[in-house]
Amino acid sequence: MKGIGSVTVPRATHNGLQLQTQLQLSVDTSTVISSATILARFLDSTYGAVMRTIWTCLVLLVMSGLAIAQSGQSRELNKQELQQLVPQNYFFAGQTATTQLRNAGGVRFADNHVLILAMVDNSGYSTGIQQKYQGLLITEVALDVEGKTVPPGSYGFGTSSETHYDILDINANEIAGGNVQAADAKGRAVPLRVSLNSDQSVTVAMGKRAFVLKRKP
Repeated sequence: MKGIGSVTVPRATHNGLQLQTQLQLSVDTSTVISSATILARFLDSTYGAVMRTIWTCLVLLVMSGLAIAQSGQSRELNKQELQQLVPQNYFFAGQTATTQLRNAGGVRFADNHVLILAMVDNSGYSTGIQQKYQGLLITEVALDVEGKTVPPGSYGFGTSSETHYDILDINANEIAGGNVQAADAKGRAVPLRVSLNSDQSVTVAMGKRAFVLKRKP
């Protein structure tokens, strides 16, 4: 069971000692709570309210530490976060295009910085730009793209051919890119899928084609 909530421990007084704590929790708590409940009952019957309160405080501190450890892991952005972070319209190459929230994805790294990608409606652009610009890329971290550094900022991306992808600056100039690879055949082909890999790199799949973005150390 995972619980998120604010837990207040009642104040106990003994020989001038007062204890009270309130903690925000977001961890798998079922095992910890079960064990704590059994021990708390024993302490209550043996030593009274003060020892029970001290033990409860210690348990909550351990659980709080687990919550902090969990929050420090890189993970893929959820739907609610994408709704908050992906702009409805995106300025690129002198024009503004509508973004496709249903075709968006991203990653929040352990240090809380984000990488966001989303497809856009590029129908208002010239044929030359449409051929290489299909989506937005916003990054708060520097990226290593085939040996080239892409600094934090706002960019465009797309596949200019069946075998090549491009990262574009805000003026639609290619600043990085490389060869695409076959997307994971296990999943259903979708316009855009963003996946976090175990080595902290990010796979961007566009239909049956994919490429990998790496965070620069």
